[in-house]
Amino acid sequence: MTIVCKFDMNSALEHYLSEYNSRKGLLAGNGEQWIEEMREQAINRFHASGFPTRRNEEWKYTDLAEISGRVFNPLISRKSAWTDAPVKHGESDGESIRVTFENGCWLSTETGLDLPPPGVTITSLGKMLTDFPDRIKQHLALFSNPTSHELVPVNTAFASDGAFIHVERGVALDRPLELLFTSIRQSSPHLSVPRNLIILEEGASATIVEKYTSPHKSLVYWNNVHTEIVLEPGARLNYVQLQNESAGAYHTNVTRVRQARDSRFASHVFSLGGRLSRNDLDVSLEARGAECELNGLYMTEGDQHMDHHTRIDHIEPDCTSSELYKGILADSSRGVFNGKVYVHPDAQRTSAMQSNPNLLLSRKAEVDTKPQLEIFADDVKCSHGATVGQLEDEALFFLRSRGINEESARKMLLNAFAEEVVNKIDAANSRNIVAEAVTEKVQRLTGREDN
Repeated sequence: MTIVCKFDMNSALEHYLSEYNSRKGLLAGNGEQWIEEMREQAINRFHASGFPTRRNEEWKYTDLAEISGRVFNPLISRKSAWTDAPVKHGESDGESIRVTFENGCWLSTETGLDLPPPGVTITSLGKMLTDFPDRIKQHLALFSNPTSHELVPVNTAFASDGAFIHVERGVALDRPLELLFTSIRQSSPHLSVPRNLIILEEGASATIVEKYTSPHKSLVYWNNVHTEIVLEPGARLNYVQLQNESAGAYHTNVTRVRQARDSRFASHVFSLGGRLSRNDLDVSLEARGAECELNGLYMTEGDQHMDHHTRIDHIEPDCTSSELYKGILADSSRGVFNGKVYVHPDAQRTSAMQSNPNLLLSRKAEVDTKPQLEIFADDVKCSHGATVGQLEDEALFFLRSRGINEESARKMLLNAFAEEVVNKIDAANSRNIVAEAVTEKVQRLTGREDN
């Protein structure tokens, strides 16, 4: 299905500028000078530069015409939601702590609340912008400086809610924290702009799961997400992102991570839903002993388009990174993977590995893969590679010869391909949440091979 553009890009840019000027007084933190300046700079930067086009190398394979060619109405969080947000509460199912957002806005609740351990703050970013702006200025203002991410200024200008997570020195969050972002129907296509800030102090540890979903199968909306993560020395974060949006949704997500000495960041990205999605993950290893592990799985069908860009900056010596992103693509869908590892001159004794295997289940499916290494140090151990192929006939024959029908055989092979990434999630509860969604997607993909 092709969506006919209703506006040209200039009309859309004028719309967002007008919306900002008319509604900026309603945004959380309005009246705080540094917040207002940050937002003004962001909307002016976006109005001047516009949406990225395919002439931009970073967007070469991803056309945003369906987003820039129509108008989405920005949703502003209700003031009561973030004013009344508890500072250290979340719903609990006994195995995890859950915080729910609707169209990017904190949902206040007065029942089923459960305190996390002392030293853990879980609250609305809107509440922090309004009541405790000095606690977040150091990180939020720093991350909001101009970057190569062209859609971040849209989030910076309009965001007034999201999650604020702060784990104090030496504290371990004893259960996974689940951030559930759900999109519901509005009178017109809407723009959600959740902004998340996660800070783990020295020696702290946590598992966080972000889920993006909608109860409406074909709802049209744009979810523009920006998450900022700070890991102080020795901090450890297991971070799971599950994107399972509506079939009509547009999902753009930028996550940026700064790691201090001996910190560890394990990322697990799963992209299953949406009409078009773009996921950018930037990790900066800024001190000795920092380690990151990036894992990802994208599974496409129909005319879905999924784009994943990662960048790992090895800035200091003795840091380690590993990256495994896998793709399964069916029908006329398209996947994009661009993974860059940048080894700076002082980053001696760097160890970096990157791999991007893909399975095409149809002659019409397409994947564009570009693993990259840029090395400016002498003493390093780095490797990268990508493969594109189909299910092996020998493996199918082996299973068929043992009485397994063709559909079940294909399902087994696809599950085995996907499970390598799923099983890298340490927390069993979080792994089960992802495994269920992946299994459901495999079920839909089974039997779609175009032989």
